[in-house]
Amino acid sequence: MKLLLIIILLVSFNSHSQDFIENDPMNIDGALSQKRVSPSERLKKIRQKLEAQNVAMVQKKIEQIRVKHELQLMHKLQASFAIHLNTAGKAIK
Repeated sequence: MKLLLIIILLVSFNSHSQDFIENDPMNIDGALSQKRVSPSERLKKIRQKLEAQNVAMVQKKIEQIRVKHELQLMHKLQASFAIHLNTAGKAIK
């Protein structure tokens, strides 16, 4: 029973100590050491991220269309070669 209580207390203390570690660091005079991001800088970063996502999505879509067209072309070539081989095989017989 005592062991269970000690384990619970240790886990509880560990979770609370993580909260203190994750807080923003402060200088001795009380100012945050991390630079605050202005709203315009934040929007700029979001816009850049969205632009990168859009470029990746467009490239992926182009690749999907290219693969689809290559498969269609492959099927057409296979069909034409099959017809050609069938006619060539009949001509030899």
